Amino acid sequence: MENSIDQPNRLNFVDGMKSLEMKGVVMLKLSELVGEMDMQVEEYMTMVNIKTGEIVSIDLEEARVLDDMEEEELSKDQMELLDMYYGDGYVRIPSKHEIHEYHMMSDFVYHMNNDMIGQQLSQVISGRGAFRRFKDTAIQLDVIDEWYKFRDNAYKIIAVEFCKDNKLEYVDDM
Repeated sequence: MENSIDQPNRLNFVDGMKSLEMKGVVMLKLSELVGEMDMQVEEYMTMVNIKTGEIVSIDLEEARVLDDMEEEELSKDQMELLDMYYGDGYVRIPSKHEIHEYHMMSDFVYHMNNDMIGQQLSQVISGRGAFRRFKDTAIQLDVIDEWYKFRDNAYKIIAVEFCKDNKLEYVDDM
């Protein structure tokens, strides 16, 4: 059952968000940004429109092909895609390579309170297949929920830093 005290706080939050939207302040949701950071694939670049907060993914191969075409051959949508790719109205979110989820695993192991569990996890995080072995071992050792909380918090820290570096307003909805 929802506490009646909680409801006004939620309404105040929603009203505050509406008032910011009416003033033209874009509020990027950290949960959406973190989700996009986590789901990236190498063939795409994910960017944030600094005016609207919209998160878009650009097919890098398509952008390269369009880049080789003459401007008069391009449709309006294709021109917009190139504008996203080259324009200054968008900022690229950190790539998987910049995020270094392997370092997150390593930090998680380092911060384990249980030395036995930490030692078992540290043995599986090197070499090919490290991510799968780490996850399987974390499930076996019943620390998978702790890992996901740790990882989500690490992504959140990266997302907040990204927003601050790019002067993007955000709401912490995580």
